[in-house]
Amino acid sequence: MESRLFFDSFGTKWTGFMKHVMTDEDLLQAVSAGDTAAFRIFFDSNRPKLYGFILNMVKSREVAEEIVMDVFMRIWQQRELLQWVNNIDGFLFKVAYNKTVDFLRAAARSPELEQALWEELQPVSDVYADTRLLLRDYEARLREAMDQLPAKRRQVYILSREHGYSHDQIAEMLHISKNTVNNHIVTSQQFIRNYLVKRLDLGSTAFIAFVISRI
Repeated sequence: MESRLFFDSFGTKWTGFMKHVMTDEDLLQAVSAGDTAAFRIFFDSNRPKLYGFILNMVKSREVAEEIVMDVFMRIWQQRELLQWVNNIDGFLFKVAYNKTVDFLRAAARSPELEQALWEELQPVSDVYADTRLLLRDYEARLREAMDQLPAKRRQVYILSREHGYSHDQIAEMLHISKNTVNNHIVTSQQFIRNYLVKRLDLGSTAFIAFVISRI
């Protein structure tokens, strides 16, 4: 809601005329300089493709709309950087991807947010039932991967990822160095990620991001 109110503050006066007389380079320079009318053109021109990209990842229209708004809010807040951007599409999609992955990670860490997202997805289509099957398969494969870790490495990984202990706490509990804890976790992540990539159907970009966020 906050992001929507933010964009409502950008008027549409003169934007129709400016859209026809400004080049893309001129538009970026104008936005970088703080021109709100130019930013409105920039937003209207690029919003549809970013919305479609994000929607493909999150499968929720409401969530996709909010993330799109967050993307453009961030760009406006850091608009001075636009003058150095050479590939605007690459820049936009990178920001959109990072924002979407941030959301998926937050959903993975918050039972309330994850449940709210699933409740929104549930009635839409049987397609989302497939996602639930993917998640069940993911949980099973994750356990398989963890079971193949050496005992000490598995213990460190579980204390970190499932119980939420810090590296310092784990080091003190197991009487090992903090560097050893870090090495165990990094090695475990690499092994588990490779194990899952080989055994899961990762055709969905959103599911890839979800898996990465959980490891």
